[in-house]
Amino acid sequence: MPYDISHNIISKSLDTKLIGNDLVYLDSVGSTMDTAADLAIAGATEGTVVIAEEQMKGRGRFDRTWISPSGKNLYMSLILYPEVTQLNQLSMIGAVSLADTLISILPQESVISVKWPNDVRVGGKKIAGILVENRILDQKKQISIVGIGLNINLNTTEIPEISDIATSVSVELGHDIQRLEVIKRLFGNLEESYLQLQAGGSVKLRWQKMLDTIGKRIKLSFGQDILEGFAKGVDDDGNLILILENGESLTVNAGEVTSQM
Repeated sequence: MPYDISHNIISKSLDTKLIGNDLVYLDSVGSTMDTAADLAIAGATEGTVVIAEEQMKGRGRFDRTWISPSGKNLYMSLILYPEVTQLNQLSMIGAVSLADTLISILPQESVISVKWPNDVRVGGKKIAGILVENRILDQKKQISIVGIGLNINLNTTEIPEISDIATSVSVELGHDIQRLEVIKRLFGNLEESYLQLQAGGSVKLRWQKMLDTIGKRIKLSFGQDILEGFAKGVDDDGNLILILENGESLTVNAGEVTSQM
């Protein structure tokens, strides 16, 4: 089927120097994360991006299936080789870059936020997710694969299992949009944030301000365990500081916020 993007269309339109300097565009793939990891191990240059029109085994955090219909959205994985000290900011960079992209496209009144740690939402509904997977190379550097799934032209209102909890760019706009425009803006924002990190900067404060989890009572699940408490804030590494019912303070580095009150 014809698509509104292709390898040549994307490559010729980019003005980034790092992100997308090498582009792998696939019609269908098991997972862009797996393909990118294989390329990185084989020596792919930093900034290489894998984009697929369709994922047969797309996944999010906790190995959850990511709905990946063909030709509708953006499914991409970015190869980076950061220093170990920079790892905790990669998911923050993904979330902030997505939020900045959406702010530039959606109506001004749109409420764009991040549910800890890295679900990007519009009006409380998920529109994008970030998955970061790392593989150690040596003590200073390692492979990082930053996966991004962004609903662009998916009509979430027609999918009963997600209609109440998910949205897309087209749903928010009321019409479809050229995916190329979204990709160009996102790549530019990713490059700006990552180069800022490489220069010693940080996006942590901006990411923290976007969090809609802070200041609320939440339920947090990881595995079979469920915690309830007050989300007080985040620490320097982006870990969630949770005040439990008994007043104890607990710092959590992973988990799924299942409800916010």
